Amino acid sequence: MTKNINNPDKEILRNLLETIICSEKSLIELKVVINEMVKGKIDATNLREFCLAQRLEILRDVYEIFPFYYKQLRDKELLRQTTDKDVTIVGLEDEIEEKNEFIGELDTRIDNILKKLVAKVS
Repeated sequence: MTKNINNPDKEILRNLLETIICSEKSLIELKVVINEMVKGKIDATNLREFCLAQRLEILRDVYEIFPFYYKQLRDKELLRQTTDKDVTIVGLEDEIEEKNEFIGELDTRIDNILKKLVAKVS
């Protein structure tokens, strides 16, 4: 159902992921921790632990958006399918109406021909 993600949807996903992965808050925190390591206040192990904790938080945030994102795509596809069906139904209704009008015209013509035949026979 959502195999073919169109460009606007890809752009939305890209923006969501960028917002999560490159959040200003987390980049500032990383900068602070790196500066603390450079100044000798913390060691490489602490930096590594901080980076892992930050990546874990990013993963959690990414996992949280995917059900929402997938639901949005599914709802969009269902709406498109419903709209397509509605258009098809309206098209069929128009076609039926045209055919009913044509049948009505044929009925009138046949009735006129029948009246003429009855008049000639009488």
